[in-house]
Amino acid sequence: MEFENYEWYKTGKVTVRHGDREIIGTDTDWLKGGIRKGDVFVLDNVPYEIDEVIGSTSLSLVKEFAGESAGGKDYAIIPRAKAVLLSELALNLAQTVKNWNTREASYQERFRNLENRTQVIDTLGLYIDDDGDLSQGDSQRTSLLSILSAPVASSADTQQMLDEVFSGSNG
Repeated sequence: MEFENYEWYKTGKVTVRHGDREIIGTDTDWLKGGIRKGDVFVLDNVPYEIDEVIGSTSLSLVKEFAGESAGGKDYAIIPRAKAVLLSELALNLAQTVKNWNTREASYQERFRNLENRTQVIDTLGLYIDDDGDLSQGDSQRTSLLSILSAPVASSADTQQMLDEVFSGSNG
């Protein structure tokens, strides 16, 4: 990971209290400095996630400050920049890939069902005649492509057509 032009915010001093989530700044300007939720507050080499920037001299942490109470301390804030955004992007990309794979599996299942139906149509010698009815026989067969591009009939219509074919009546 590169840290070019990656500046930590270190302006002013802070006052911290053990067990408290609020950090008080002196000569800080966290609002103008672009500090925001998710940035990392570091004091005595211990990182804390910032929960909220309350004002230019006040912010709160996600977890309580575990160190000793003190005033006038040097600190640093690591902006939530490239590393965090890239991890968020990676999570979003992983979810997108998962969604895509789920949809692809659904489409693959549909194609398998369509292929099975196509094999049944070919095996039975079914075709669409000039009137648009489903018929049986080898003469006047319409190509499979035109069958697949035709509007899909309801299950009742399909049953009626199959009944006609197998009863020997052609409408």
